[in-house]
Amino acid sequence: MSKRIRVKRVFEDGSSELVYDAIAEERRISIYVNRRLFAQIYVSPSMLEELVVGYLITNGLIASADQVRSVVVRGDIVETSVDLKRVGRPVEAATTHRVSASALLESVSSLTKLSKVYSETGGVHSASINRLEDGSLLAFGEDVSRLYAIDKAVGSAALKGLDLSRCLLCSTGRVSREVVRRARNAGVWVIASKAAATSLAVELAELWGLTVVGFARDGRMNVYAGEERISPL
Repeated sequence: MSKRIRVKRVFEDGSSELVYDAIAEERRISIYVNRRLFAQIYVSPSMLEELVVGYLITNGLIASADQVRSVVVRGDIVETSVDLKRVGRPVEAATTHRVSASALLESVSSLTKLSKVYSETGGVHSASINRLEDGSLLAFGEDVSRLYAIDKAVGSAALKGLDLSRCLLCSTGRVSREVVRRARNAGVWVIASKAAATSLAVELAELWGLTVVGFARDGRMNVYAGEERISPL
């Protein structure tokens, strides 16, 4: 979501003008789980049901959307009823689940094209869940935070009942240890971004057996871990 505000635009020659410009909207959202305050986060106020389901999955509180009994959105408050007794770990991934380099590159390059808010403001990150076999789009999320964009995409995919172990997670943001942790909790084994990866992200990916790809753009990519899941161009 975006809003227009009045700004003073200043040019190199010292001249200026007053214009109305679009900026990405950000609000504080309170998440309640089984009537208790679980978290307060600052997000783009869209796809809140998908965000909360994804947030609970990527933070390890639940293993799947099947554990969510209800999600009620009331303004900036999201109340969830969750079955906490069914928590389980994601199944181990088979290394035979592969993605072609061309499908991965196309999936990442399409991210900014999918985001209307980014085209208006340049102020949000995008994330998507794509099918490993052909890179086709299955779920999408956008947010001022790269992590919550991922949570929205994961939540949307989980609510559709998708098997995330056979999916690719794409992001416009940096791949940090937190991104790798979120992917592992969601059961995703291949992460690709147009941005860089951090040292801890690579170390965790190698430890947990995930694939991490960075700088996936302009017909090339850096494969930091798990190269066995990437087919040749």
